[in-house]
Amino acid sequence: MASELRSYNPSFSTLLLASLNLILLFLASTSLVPIVVLKSPPTSFGWALFTVSVTTLISSLVGFYSQLTHFCFITHTSLVLTSLVGQILSALSLFLKHESTRNLLGSQRDRKEQWVLMFLLELTFAGMFLVQSVVLVFGCIVEKKWAREYKEVEAQRDEAARKRNRRKARVQEEAMANATALAEVKSNELDQKTRGEYGKWAKKDAEEP
Repeated sequence: MASELRSYNPSFSTLLLASLNLILLFLASTSLVPIVVLKSPPTSFGWALFTVSVTTLISSLVGFYSQLTHFCFITHTSLVLTSLVGQILSALSLFLKHESTRNLLGSQRDRKEQWVLMFLLELTFAGMFLVQSVVLVFGCIVEKKWAREYKEVEAQRDEAARKRNRRKARVQEEAMANATALAEVKSNELDQKTRGEYGKWAKKDAEEP
């Protein structure tokens, strides 16, 4: 049961992070549409919102790469924190200073169209902030889990290497002991053979007149 749980958790974590990054990618892409539609080319404030959306888009793509390769965690975290700051500032300006923000965007469209586009901007930036916050928290938890599992795997490898070395040393000791015993046996046989030959020569010399 424990092994099944260990094999299930990484799959669930991967699926959940992928889903969150996919939602974030969709929200960031969607937020670009009203910015461009309100005024093209955008004003300086529109470019600021555009930059936040693009940063969020890049962070979601880097999140996919980091999730698949277990690399670039620091880069991904830096992008997430940067986009979070931009998202919260943008969302606050859109929600709390609606009219002044609409004027800063400089749209010449119909007021009803402006209201719909501004409402879409507010929803997407608020959604990006919420999803990005969850990605940051859950990503840190999963990264910590990956690091712990990596340490466990390394410890198991070290233990297996120590066992192999001990077995190898034991085999070498046994081989040396066997070689020593075999050398002693051959030496004893040679001594006995030499003594036997010497005894024969001594007996032969004694029998001669």
